[in-house]
Amino acid sequence: MPVAKRMSAGFTLLELMIVIVVVAVLATIALPVYQDSKIRSQRATGKGMLYDVATRQEQYFINNKDYATALTELGYSSVYYVDSKANSVLLADSIYKIELSSISSVDVILALPQNVQVKDSCGTLTLKMNGEKLPTTEGCW
Repeated sequence: MPVAKRMSAGFTLLELMIVIVVVAVLATIALPVYQDSKIRSQRATGKGMLYDVATRQEQYFINNKDYATALTELGYSSVYYVDSKANSVLLADSIYKIELSSISSVDVILALPQNVQVKDSCGTLTLKMNGEKLPTTEGCW
């Protein structure tokens, strides 16, 4: 009578190591792409906040014949941090700090990168009240 061969169940160590290497290679490729797309989407939030503040600045100008010098005059808190959903948050949870400033006697609105957003190659986003956008680097606006 023939002896029944025992069927092996499971994977060999070599098969598991190959799967681990393949997953590691995929993660090495996918993670930077994901992080870059996340930073770009958060940049869009920062730009949106600049436009929101600019709209309020224009309304303030219509009512007062001058631009606001403080965020509180526009209905924001004096120190205004925003998260990726454009909500007002504390510094630890923020991606941008929104500020009003003046460059060469032109009023500007700044979105200063915070926390993980400092990795953004565009850096500080600036919207001048004359409509000029800085930085002028391709892809930043």
